Amino acid sequence: MTTPREIPMSYQEPPSVAPLFYTGRSRFLQANENFVQALIDASGHCAIHASEDIFDATGLKLWARGRPIDERLLDRLRNRRLRKPIELCVYAADPVATAAIAQQIESCVAASEELIAALEPHLAHTLKVVDAIIPSPTELLLLSVLRHDTLGRMPHAALVCAVALAAARETDMHPELMRTLARAALFHDIGELYLPPSISHSNAWFDLEQMRLVRTHPQIGAQVSLELARSPASVGQLIAQSHERLDGSGYPAGLLARDLSAPAQALLFAEAMAPLLGEGENGTRRASVAAKMVAGEFCPGMVDWLARCAQARPPRPAPQLAAADIGLDLRDLHTQLAQAIVLLSVAVHETREVQAAIVPWLGCLRSLMRVLLQVGVEDALAFGMNLAPQSEAEKIELSVLAQELHFRLHNLRLQVELAIVQTPEIGSSTLVMDLLDSLQDQIVEPVYRSVPGAPIATPAIADTAAPA
Repeated sequence: MTTPREIPMSYQEPPSVAPLFYTGRSRFLQANENFVQALIDASGHCAIHASEDIFDATGLKLWARGRPIDERLLDRLRNRRLRKPIELCVYAADPVATAAIAQQIESCVAASEELIAALEPHLAHTLKVVDAIIPSPTELLLLSVLRHDTLGRMPHAALVCAVALAAARETDMHPELMRTLARAALFHDIGELYLPPSISHSNAWFDLEQMRLVRTHPQIGAQVSLELARSPASVGQLIAQSHERLDGSGYPAGLLARDLSAPAQALLFAEAMAPLLGEGENGTRRASVAAKMVAGEFCPGMVDWLARCAQARPPRPAPQLAAADIGLDLRDLHTQLAQAIVLLSVAVHETREVQAAIVPWLGCLRSLMRVLLQVGVEDALAFGMNLAPQSEAEKIELSVLAQELHFRLHNLRLQVELAIVQTPEIGSSTLVMDLLDSLQDQIVEPVYRSVPGAPIATPAIADTAAPA
């Protein structure tokens, strides 16, 4: 590794954000039922008490200072506007300390040989950076809720933190930036606590309404970080950008590489790759395929690092993958992509609104087709060759590629549906309705799925739909 670079001259600390919770403009003066329920669930594992008397906006006392919270709190807060956000009125009496976070990171890294090989060379540095974090009282409360969350968000946050810091070191990021990165990584999904429990990366493919909800969580998390936890503005900014992509295909703002700092690029890369890396056997190989699938989504240096990690480990046998099924699926995907591209390429008679909407959709389809061209699917079809993978490595990589393609097509369909909702004139186009038909999911449960019982919707792809 080379000497860390200086902080780039173009890097500027974002301006501080003034607190809002006494102005009446805060979104948190109406207690979020999903967060309160998560708070109550966590109280069954750690002591959470009211740090002060809790009043509604009229002055009615709802909960006494020092009283442990329980299920009755949810009823007391329901449909009431508060004087002060509930997040600032409670505290964890035995909060999660940075030592516990470090233990969680060590446990995540030790979970598989794949993770040990990729992350252990950076583990000592990662733990040192995490140990230097001094959380605010509200951050300690949030970490305690995450740790005892029923959906297991703390292990995900810990793994994202480890991957982000490893990727940062591999690309020679300045140490000052790494401290901000680590803090943001631990809290990057805190906004999910404010969404219905059904909105989780552990679920199967999202439908349109779920997609619209899940795309709000980075901004919610940034607001929680800035307004309630009083985290540095740079941390809130990173949380807001944790699901962006360098080519503009991420959310919520569709930012490009020029808009994303080095820490933001490391965080969004880690957020996408950590779930694939943590899948166990062949995790680095699976993540490497996803990372380099569409050029321009992620920082090239980070993609190269992951590719080196994958190449250093021989593929482990995966007998549940059927080579013939993978080959047939790739053939079907090629046909589906080709038909959709031809359909959109002859839209000369469509309205201006439809033509504008088609541009990113067509760009997405062509990017996915290039992936199939790169692995030789079109050549194989042209010469009547066998598409079935011929080695264990090919089986793993092509199965991942097929699953990723399926999910991107599914996500593109959601983008088309969303565009129709936002601009009804688009829905009157026969071409757009034909496109929806062509994007119908062909395989919801691929027979070659590599992780029995796991959802096909991988987080690596759930965040990368083409913008509408």
